[in-house]
Amino acid sequence: MKKILAIILFAVMLAGAAQAFETIGTGRTGAQLLRMNMSAHSLALGGGGSAVLTGLDAFCMNPAGLAQIEHMEISFSHNEMFGDVRAEYLAFAKKYFGMVFGIDLRGITFTMDERDNTGLETGESFHFYNIAGSFGVGIPVGENLFIGGSASGIYEHTGLDGYDDFNWGFNGGLKFMLMDHKIKVAASVRNASTTRVGFTESRDFPMPLTANAGISYTFRNGEMKDKLVLAADIEGYWEQAYTLSGGVEYLWTDWLSVRAGYRHKEDYDLLDRISFGFGVREKIKKLDGHLDYAYAPYGDMGATHRISYGLSW
Repeated sequence: MKKILAIILFAVMLAGAAQAFETIGTGRTGAQLLRMNMSAHSLALGGGGSAVLTGLDAFCMNPAGLAQIEHMEISFSHNEMFGDVRAEYLAFAKKYFGMVFGIDLRGITFTMDERDNTGLETGESFHFYNIAGSFGVGIPVGENLFIGGSASGIYEHTGLDGYDDFNWGFNGGLKFMLMDHKIKVAASVRNASTTRVGFTESRDFPMPLTANAGISYTFRNGEMKDKLVLAADIEGYWEQAYTLSGGVEYLWTDWLSVRAGYRHKEDYDLLDRISFGFGVREKIKKLDGHLDYAYAPYGDMGATHRISYGLSW
């Protein structure tokens, strides 16, 4: 039964992506909140690490990660971004009938000064906010193969009368392990949709269709056994060239991991392409908690601080 569901879900994912590629055009896209990966673990690894992430950490990037949740999990993330941009994330997942169902809610707010036709500030401000939610399912097809899919909806408020919009998209992915879990591979397609973000007839953008593939290697020999993990990702956007990222994670102690990553951005200086962070794990009776922090610079715009906390039981 699970294999049949996996085949159906994967076929729907490919069909949705193909339809979206046929119907959207090049250029700018809208609904950027749906492209954001809310995991501090991922940001520390250069914004990738899709093969490393599990559970709700992976939900934004690859819903197949849900399938690795053993029973129940809740996660929260706070983002202090460049300027006065703030983003929040809350998610919950629970296992039923051998499958894991997850739901999340994310939001972003920022303020922009109003300017007149000459470019001078008028003293007024626009308050923007976007709210998005997703519902997904992760299915363990076997011991080493997981698949998942989700549907997302987003409401965008621009602060201007009549400039609000609601859109939706579909996401799907898979993850599998090789060589006794030394090598992990993940791939996903996100925001496949035929809808367009259209505040006005002259401002009509497609949804932010995104594809990602990642691989990781865990050292299983010598002093580095189960302590050192290397990860690499490639992410492609419909309206842009692909982006490469890589990261390294080292288990310093049983409860502390340190991470560093690199994300290739041609318009950024070398130091502005490097991110870093750490993760703390704790276990209290049947509760497993994990706290993650990441820092990533964005050139002249400033830097992003992201903190995540997850609890599973």
